[in-house]
Amino acid sequence: MDAYEGVEKDLQKLLTGGEILGVTNPEEKDKILFPRGESFLVELDGCVTLELPKLPPPSIAPSAGILQARKLHSRIVKTDVDPRLQIRRGEAIRVGGEWFRVSSAVREDLPLDKQPPRAQAPPSVVSMKELSKKNEVDGYVRRFDSRTIPLDGTLSENGGIGALAKAKVARERLHSIAGGGEGGSGSGTGAGMRGVTGGASATLLSSFATEKNPSMLAGVFAKSVAASFGMGRAGGGVGGGGRKRPTAKINSRQRDGGGLGGGHGLRGGRTALDADAVKAAVENARSAALDPALSHSH
Repeated sequence: MDAYEGVEKDLQKLLTGGEILGVTNPEEKDKILFPRGESFLVELDGCVTLELPKLPPPSIAPSAGILQARKLHSRIVKTDVDPRLQIRRGEAIRVGGEWFRVSSAVREDLPLDKQPPRAQAPPSVVSMKELSKKNEVDGYVRRFDSRTIPLDGTLSENGGIGALAKAKVARERLHSIAGGGEGGSGSGTGAGMRGVTGGASATLLSSFATEKNPSMLAGVFAKSVAASFGMGRAGGGVGGGGRKRPTAKINSRQRDGGGLGGGHGLRGGRTALDADAVKAAVENARSAALDPALSHSH
């Protein structure tokens, strides 16, 4: 059969990501390939990170040595939840938008397709049982433990590595907002925002996967941020360690003197300004919770 150069490599990528199915033919020692329908993906628990050598400042071109070291280190993904309860060696996993198999290599000196048959990833994306016990006797090249997921390839600098870096920034932004900070919005209200608590923030910042709708979670999180703002003591304006009350008070009926609660509260101009600032903070929270980069956290 005629085919273009590199077709085997492309087919292997399709098999790795489960875009096609492969069934081993023991008689001819080959694979029979089949198309497959729509994929059903399951999000794994655990927030994933990389521990890579740092790049120099943008004004300095990174050396070939640093780039190579980062490439090699990208094979080892760190997680804060034991992955072995949900995935086995040889099964498909997507990290930073790129597909891999959990490494099952037992020979460092051999490429993936030359590993002993018992140590090669199955043609299916999942398996019904663990790989051969003999692999454990010989010893796998890369460890697979409660905090480490070894990949059978390297993440690309502008692909998976960049995606995980953006996911880390997005998660830190959420933490900042939930902790009472501005979250990089630059729209501080001065209204004494408390830390955000509740189911939405706990779910968004959790290490565990969730089946909840992202848009719904973002909406609830934004409401929690709105509820975290309040008014100060009478005469003290907003903030300053005053007793916190619901944000809704900002837009309540104005009393004598044009302020809230008579002449001791906020004047009309200040009230409108704070209301706008709170609205901006709420929109910032919603935007942070809907950041597409968060999808690469797990």
